[in-house]
Amino acid sequence: MSHQITLKLQETLYNATIGLYFQTIKLGSYFNPKAAKFIKGRDNGLNEVLNKAVINENYIWFHCASLGEFEQGRPIIESLRSDYPHYRILLTFFSPSGFETSKDYAHADEILYLPVDTQRNAQAFVKAFKPHLAVFIKYDFWYHYLNELRKQNIPIVLVSGVFRKEQRFFKSWGSIFKAMLQTFDHFFVQDDHSGRLLQGLGYNNYSIIPDSRIDRVYEITRNAVQDVTIQSFVGDALILIGGSTYEIEEDWLLKLLDQYEGHVRIIIAPHDPSQARIESLKQKAVDRMTFYSSNEQDLSKPIMVVDQIGLLNRLYQYGHVAVIGGGFEKSIHNILEPSAFGLPVIFGPKYDKFNEAHDLIRKGGAFAVEDFDSFYDKVRPLIEKDQYQQIGSICQNYIIQNLGGSDQVLTYVKQFLIAK
Repeated sequence: MSHQITLKLQETLYNATIGLYFQTIKLGSYFNPKAAKFIKGRDNGLNEVLNKAVINENYIWFHCASLGEFEQGRPIIESLRSDYPHYRILLTFFSPSGFETSKDYAHADEILYLPVDTQRNAQAFVKAFKPHLAVFIKYDFWYHYLNELRKQNIPIVLVSGVFRKEQRFFKSWGSIFKAMLQTFDHFFVQDDHSGRLLQGLGYNNYSIIPDSRIDRVYEITRNAVQDVTIQSFVGDALILIGGSTYEIEEDWLLKLLDQYEGHVRIIIAPHDPSQARIESLKQKAVDRMTFYSSNEQDLSKPIMVVDQIGLLNRLYQYGHVAVIGGGFEKSIHNILEPSAFGLPVIFGPKYDKFNEAHDLIRKGGAFAVEDFDSFYDKVRPLIEKDQYQQIGSICQNYIIQNLGGSDQVLTYVKQFLIAK
């Protein structure tokens, strides 16, 4: 079977899969709040999105799957905003968590959900905004959008990419996914392995750079917002911070407090600070907890529960050890933020997709644990022997040594932009 026939068949299957996926989410929206936001964000259809386009303006388009990818793109967005103020920034998201958190971001002009990837939507979207440059962050490849950008000779750049051999791009049957890679002008990838995989497909148009999010977290440490409530809570105690936690990490922290109460204090920022999750936490140890949003805080209690989103990255400046959630779910959450503040990080076993986790484990600044016993073995010397400073410095040095990824991207993309 010829390559073109195979590609055409896969395109038909791709279109059917996209349609089925959208209909499944639509059905799930009646039961799942996240799915409901996904559908509601696209309820008004393509025309409302296209009406956001400002005629005769020059756009730079950034696409992010979700919040983590947005954080990777921020340093580049903000530098281009400063250096090329005559360009409008178009920022699109696939997921509600990215859009809802970032919809008021001051450095983008249009912030939108990306319409579903159909040929019709892609053609209309690209025609309306006519971007001078398209930047895709890490992943979230969409066949029709990438194809349409290439047809219109619009440069496409991937930033902070990570490729793995099990991905569909590298399978013998993945013609349509290989076709997506052909549309890119340049790949900025995070590691040698990703580069070798691209080379294996005949692509040499890549550069290996540090994760651009490292520039972002370093900037956070330099401009950290002070929090009077947290300052009052921490006092002189040794502070453990549970960041984006799930039930298992919270249970471990509560169990740890049984042994070290009076010596340590704990800040818990749940991944999901919904009322149901907070109520679940209260049932376990409400007599030892005070709550960030409460009008009746008791700062003498040893546990502060941060029941609001958007505060976590400012909390790490007050901590000594970070326990990061997600390692017993799909994958760990952000470990770069606590690392930038010089905190050792502890997390569960599901970290394989994150280069920084592998790097920091190898260097001795981070620890992956399987159960409470292994968690206790790693956290005990940090508490009892005050090793947190020595080990935390490994994390902080890792951040400093890997700055500059954003600057390399900026140097490359400026060739596509017109100085005013």
